[in-house]
Amino acid sequence: MGGIAMFKGEQIIAMAGNNAALLPALAADSPREVWVNSAQISFNLTFDFGATLLFDSFYLGSTNAVGGDTWTIYSCTDLAGAGLVLRAAAAPIIMPGAKGRFSCISLLAAPVSTRYLRLNITRPAAAAPFEIGAFCAGLRFEHAYAWGAGRQPIDLSGVTQLIDGGFGIDEAAMKAAFKWKFIDLSDSEREQLWDFVIDRGARRPLVVVEDVYAAPLRASQLHYCKFTNLEAYERQDPASTVWALSAEEWL
Repeated sequence: MGGIAMFKGEQIIAMAGNNAALLPALAADSPREVWVNSAQISFNLTFDFGATLLFDSFYLGSTNAVGGDTWTIYSCTDLAGAGLVLRAAAAPIIMPGAKGRFSCISLLAAPVSTRYLRLNITRPAAAAPFEIGAFCAGLRFEHAYAWGAGRQPIDLSGVTQLIDGGFGIDEAAMKAAFKWKFIDLSDSEREQLWDFVIDRGARRPLVVVEDVYAAPLRASQLHYCKFTNLEAYERQDPASTVWALSAEEWL
């Protein structure tokens, strides 16, 4: 079994792109706060993180992409896009198995150091103005996990028993929860994970990728979520720790 990868989006200090009034939506936690492109064509968005940081993971979430839409990631040296260096080649936004709002992930083999990132969305034809609910860029924590991990479907619909034996249905969203257990954590990995959990708590979003080396990754393996049911880690021996974690998707 492959590993679990998870990361948080580093804080975005400034952004450049069209429809500037809505750009702050991309720095919000909720994917319901959506940035909408002011045109139907390809476009760039540039992000300033305020300081030079390490990045190896990128998430584009809650989009209304159509077939053929791709995204490309560059580093650069200012908000104007000077000094572009390709970091992740163009890839489809719609992942295998995706439904509804579309999200995608790009994971680099090694971190890159930069203060500025540019996101390029390329569209093969005019379509409805492009929408983005979340953009996260950060450095991932990746580790093996034990058998027994799994997803739980969550139906938010209301169901009422009717006196004739039927049901009254107030239909709502379906989403997933996911639980897993990291195994054989070294002391340094345990402390790294501790800092991550303390930073996120049960209130701030993170991105979790199941079985990160599966090829191809499917949309169902990708979760924009928050931790739930925070539990204590367990020391197995002087050099190894087990920690069970769970998360619920944030739609």
